[in-house]
Amino acid sequence: MRTEQAALGLADARVRQAQAEAEEKEGLVQANVTAEKLLAEARGEQEKGLARARILEAQAAAEEKQGLAKPGFWKRS
Repeated sequence: MRTEQAALGLADARVRQAQAEAEEKEGLVQANVTAEKLLAEARGEQEKGLARARILEAQAAAEEKQGLAKPGFWKRS
């Protein structure tokens, strides 16, 4: 009877260990997924910022050209 109880206890311990290992692996997978999502979001925000900067540069260049091309700009009184 003690042998059976020991065998059942050992089997239960192995099942619990397997469950704990599976939960640990699942946690690591979730952590990796979260990290990849955050990196992708950060890259996206960086790209948006660079695009905004390019737009502002283009607008500034266009405004500068408009200022230089105003009628009568070169004429001095």
